[in-house]
Amino acid sequence: SGALQPVRQATVKAKVSGDVRQITVREGETVQSGQLLARIDTADLEAKLVERTGALESAKAQLALAEKTRATNNALLKQNFISQNAFDNSESTLSVALGSVMSAEAQVQLARNALRDAIALSPLTGIVAKRHVQPGEKVAFDSPLVTVVDLKDMELQAMVPAVDVPELAMGKAVELSI
Repeated sequence: SGALQPVRQATVKAKVSGDVRQITVREGETVQSGQLLARIDTADLEAKLVERTGALESAKAQLALAEKTRATNNALLKQNFISQNAFDNSESTLSVALGSVMSAEAQVQLARNALRDAIALSPLTGIVAKRHVQPGEKVAFDSPLVTVVDLKDMELQAMVPAVDVPELAMGKAVELSI
């Protein structure tokens, strides 16, 4: 005796935490690769994107000011109106502002990725074997949402008596009763 299992199966997990807003499939339904399976509420994620976009705009404004100050100080240094130390200070401020912009851009990209991850898609064509959550439930990161199985290729996992093991070979025909 043994168990017949699909060779290809996938448990789709939440990539972000939040409330499940929508589950589009039921157990036993056929799904296509790339089909929408579930959607997690994005209100908090959208707010975070707006906040991070604002921080990016602020960092860009600081960078523009630092560039203008550096250009002005460069002209003043050439005319010997300011010291080299004062110019180096403006140069340092520019570098810090540039780093802040790069960091803010990365934060905006992370927020966009989180928004995209709030949508769970089927990784393979198959049948929904199990729906782990219902709309309205709160899920944590990496919580299972839906299990999809491809029943085209199945494999049998069975116990074989020790006396029959020498007769086993890859590709050998077997008789199966269900």
